[in-house]
Amino acid sequence: MIRLFLILSLTFLIGCASTVKLDPGIKSKLSDGIAIEPPIRLTEWPKFYVSAVPTHWSNAQHERIKDYLAANKIDVASLVVEEFRRQINNDTNFSGLIRDDGKYRLVLTIDHFGLVKNGLSIKFKPILGVKAKMTDPLGRVVWEYSDFVTYINSDTLAFYYEDYYKDPETFRTAFTSAAKVVVSSLINNLK
Repeated sequence: MIRLFLILSLTFLIGCASTVKLDPGIKSKLSDGIAIEPPIRLTEWPKFYVSAVPTHWSNAQHERIKDYLAANKIDVASLVVEEFRRQINNDTNFSGLIRDDGKYRLVLTIDHFGLVKNGLSIKFKPILGVKAKMTDPLGRVVWEYSDFVTYINSDTLAFYYEDYYKDPETFRTAFTSAAKVVVSSLINNLK
């Protein structure tokens, strides 16, 4: 019961994020290009959960994750941007619109990321929340949307906790799978 309450609470809170649907009149103007604002914003989160019950792990475990990601040059923000560029360039509605000189500005913010124990399994899945906001040349918000992926899905990969530390590619693979899910939702909303 507590698990269900926490999941619903998290869903409600994230769902309350500001949403601005892209006006069809603006869509035709996107041919002026969309520039992804560097650097992608990353909240100082990563909180890690065991099952769906938040339990803050010790600072040592938190630091272990941060140090491992840094030592192995694993940048979750870069994985999200790469996935966003890949998916939007492969979409016939937006192909070729992402340009450094684009007049429309897109800011991606990672609200949260981490590892969550996959239900009753002893494996851990990545979680990821991303907010996207696009402004026009005058700085007005023309589109805003956020989405997230939890451990309750069949699209992200699960690994044993210690396996994340045996090979850096495990972290990259897991968070890339999460980025694919979230970015797909963002781009579908942009349409």
